Amino acid sequence: MERRLANLRSGIPNLVVTQLASGWAQQLSTGLGDLDERIAEIEATNLAWHYARTHVRRLGAISKIRPDGVFRLMGGQLNSAASTETRLRKSGDLVRICQEFEVQGGALSEVGVNWSTYPSSANLASWLRDDIPDIRTHSAHNTHEVVSHY
Repeated sequence: MERRLANLRSGIPNLVVTQLASGWAQQLSTGLGDLDERIAEIEATNLAWHYARTHVRRLGAISKIRPDGVFRLMGGQLNSAASTETRLRKSGDLVRICQEFEVQGGALSEVGVNWSTYPSSANLASWLRDDIPDIRTHSAHNTHEVVSHY
């Protein structure tokens, strides 16, 4: 399996990677008797530790139906949406959350795109306009850093 991973180049779509991983997992599941139980325990412990550090229980609750007189704001950190695949996934999640919770405004940080290097028609609203037709966006970029598109 390491040889297969070493031969892969970057830029493979997540769908293809998922299919490859599940295929390899099926191949491994047929020969579970070959695996060292101690290594499996170590890996299970590492996965449990990683899961505990990266998954946090929800604090509080919010109703999906917005009461009259309530203005909902959403804030988020995108941690870069420069690549097309990441942008599509993250903008889809944004649209889903905005529609599910009836969000009227929001702020996003660390989008990872220098909007001043694109034409004025290419902006954050152009990513979301197909699903949210009445959207308006404003953006800012740190002018002290020398950054091209991303």
